[in-house]
Amino acid sequence: MKKLYTLTTFLFLFIFCFKAHAQNIFWTEDFGTTCRFRGHANNYASPNGVWTVTSTGANAAYANEWYINNRIQFNGLGNCAVGSDLACGTNINNSLHIGGVANSFIGVPEDSASYWTGYYCSSMNFCSTTNKRVESPVINCTGKSAITLSFFYYEGGDTRPGGKNGDATLWYYDGTSWSLIDSLAKTANNKCSGTTYGVFTSHSITLPPSADNNPNIKLGFQWSNDDLSGGTDPSFALDNIVLSVLGPSGCASSFVVAKDSSQMLRYTATSTSSGIAPLSYYWTWGDGSHDTAAAPAHTYANQGYYNICLTIIDSTGCISISCDSAYHVYTSVPPVTQFNAYDTSMCAGSCMNFVDLSAGFPTAWKWSFPGGNPSSSTLRYPYTCYSTPGYYSITLITYNANGSDTLTKTNFIDVHVPPVASFAIVPDTSQLLHYNVVNSSTGAPPLQYHWSWGDGTHDYTANPSHTYAGPGLYNICLTVTDDSSGGMCSNTYCIIRLMLHFRRNPLSGRRILIPFAIFEAMLIITSGKTELGKLQRQELMPQMQTSGI
Repeated sequence: MKKLYTLTTFLFLFIFCFKAHAQNIFWTEDFGTTCRFRGHANNYASPNGVWTVTSTGANAAYANEWYINNRIQFNGLGNCAVGSDLACGTNINNSLHIGGVANSFIGVPEDSASYWTGYYCSSMNFCSTTNKRVESPVINCTGKSAITLSFFYYEGGDTRPGGKNGDATLWYYDGTSWSLIDSLAKTANNKCSGTTYGVFTSHSITLPPSADNNPNIKLGFQWSNDDLSGGTDPSFALDNIVLSVLGPSGCASSFVVAKDSSQMLRYTATSTSSGIAPLSYYWTWGDGSHDTAAAPAHTYANQGYYNICLTIIDSTGCISISCDSAYHVYTSVPPVTQFNAYDTSMCAGSCMNFVDLSAGFPTAWKWSFPGGNPSSSTLRYPYTCYSTPGYYSITLITYNANGSDTLTKTNFIDVHVPPVASFAIVPDTSQLLHYNVVNSSTGAPPLQYHWSWGDGTHDYTANPSHTYAGPGLYNICLTVTDDSSGGMCSNTYCIIRLMLHFRRNPLSGRRILIPFAIFEAMLIITSGKTELGKLQRQELMPQMQTSGI
């Protein structure tokens, strides 16, 4: 049995979960207090049976994983979910949570309480697309009806509206097939000792009628993320799952909700419940928030459909729960348009992504990109490409049921002329295997230079020289970056040089380099787009380099 937390602010919830509702609880899962240092959720054996993890879609090489251990710890509602990364310690309180797999290349251990967003997918091939559902053992609900599922959780990940790079959902298995029953609202975070942590909140939902008297149900929690780098920590954690049935029929929970016309997305709920006074109230607003007043008010962050529930307990211990599982929260004012771009400087021939930041919950978008391709879009998060250097203006019109709003940002995007990297390799006849370069690169100054000599060494000046340790095949590359573009404009040119072996001249005793060939290829990298130019092979006349014996 896990320790109980006596938090004054959540005293009612303490009574609800562990006292007054105890006679109606028929199934619980708290994931135990046994040390499971970085223990995985798959094949976790609890007193209820074995938990499993199932793939529900594509999973990349660095896909995130479900864990059950003390790395994320439930420390009471409203408190930071601080656990232990190095050892289990003495106060073990395991949770079910999502974490990243180990990445030795950048020194990140397994289950670091952070999840991989795919930030390094394009640059280092550390792709982390994840679609995994952790599934409970079979739960016997024979003789039970109107079943309520309750648990504590927090959810971060991708908090953008409609974002897919980090999202948890609740699933239900009726003995035949799985179905989604709750999209699970994002919850608030808090800072403890300067670090942002998830804050556990409570959540309740009534299971579908097919769960009534069903001996073969399961619960599932699914995590999905793509590789678009839009998500942020913390990820998702869960603890203290409870299945219960309604209390005696001597009380009845009911309520009405009214929109506050003076404030956007603010609503007031009023209890119309019956029971032996005094009544205790516990509201859940469907977005991770809760209240304990008889007639609380709440302001939502986003419009949509929410599962609003009221649980009451009367003086006899009678418990009753009622929910409006699809209450429509909506705005009544026109939108206020605002937007931004991932960067305002870019290289000609590349593309830019735009982000809608409008207030007032627009439902439609009309972008105008004069000079871009495409020149318009109706997506919320569009992109456009520019092939000609210059300054470009952007216009966005947003719409909702109450009106529209237009914003134009003049000369918002600065498109630069891309630099062109070019050089020649010149052997130093006075020193064996020593080479100079003739840098003929062009571009708007100041330019930055990055030389890779193909043997693991680098230079950063305009015209360096280099001595090789021995003959061989070397891929010599120069990357030129336009510093005024903020690093957005770069170009790479490579020469692959094949050096053959030395032999000794039998007449002079000096070493000479036998004939060789140079293979040249142009590798153009401009704002993330790579093109391989025509491969050219040039046969050169035998070239001799001499040195003393």
